[in-house]
Amino acid sequence: MFILTRAFWLAAGDRAIRTFAQAAVAVLTAAGVGILDADLAGAASSGLLAALISVLTSIATPNQVNKVEPARHLARPEDLLAEPDAR
Repeated sequence: MFILTRAFWLAAGDRAIRTFAQAAVAVLTAAGVGILDADLAGAASSGLLAALISVLTSIATPNQVNKVEPARHLARPEDLLAEPDAR
């Protein structure tokens, strides 16, 4: 996928947002304190660094950006109940 296309940047942005959220939640959870006592600035900083690394990874490997499908298909009950070989 060419990195100057809109589709590339939408996919890379989606991936970066997910990575930011995952990193921020991991830092907040690892702190083991209440949300009001947590270091929100540290969690945001870690999330931004992870998102930046995600964007740089997307640029370095542009052909891999769209190969991972979103997980929204897991929300369908028939997919959750289906046998693994039936999918």
